[in-house]
Amino acid sequence: MTTVTPPLLDLRGGDSPVLALLVRQALARLAPGQHLEVWLTSPRWARDLPVIVRRAGDRCLGCQDRDQGYSLLLERGRPPAP
Repeated sequence: MTTVTPPLLDLRGGDSPVLALLVRQALARLAPGQHLEVWLTSPRWARDLPVIVRRAGDRCLGCQDRDQGYSLLLERGRPPAP
């Protein structure tokens, strides 16, 4: 059995509204059900990004406090039914 490492979006050091846009763009490139790992240093974004992605129909599977910031594991949601 092989383990697939999710793509990584390293946003450490950033603290602007552009972070949400970068995460949304990265998730949009994934197929439904695929995962994206996001690294952040801002506690505000570690708190707010899960809410932002959930409102867009995606999911935050977890947030871990790391030595140099935070690691969020996000999942691309399913497209809305027609």
